[in-house]
Amino acid sequence: AAEAAAAAIQPVPHRVQLRGPSSAPLERIRGHWRWQILLLAGNRELLRGLLEKIEALPVHNKVRRIIDVDPTSTL
Repeated sequence: AAEAAAAAIQPVPHRVQLRGPSSAPLERIRGHWRWQILLLAGNRELLRGLLEKIEALPVHNKVRRIIDVDPTSTL
């Protein structure tokens, strides 16, 4: 799911940094594997457009997608 999300926003605009997909710093919590994608952009509208593409992707029923804008931590 993380790889599909990263592929959905390709090519990434030159003003956006894409980090990941990669395993989260705490890879597994309570038996659930965690992956993350980090998007860095100075323009919220540009970021919002990319997030809309990701939100439009279908998600398998065993996958939970969480989008956190301005996270305080990536753990």
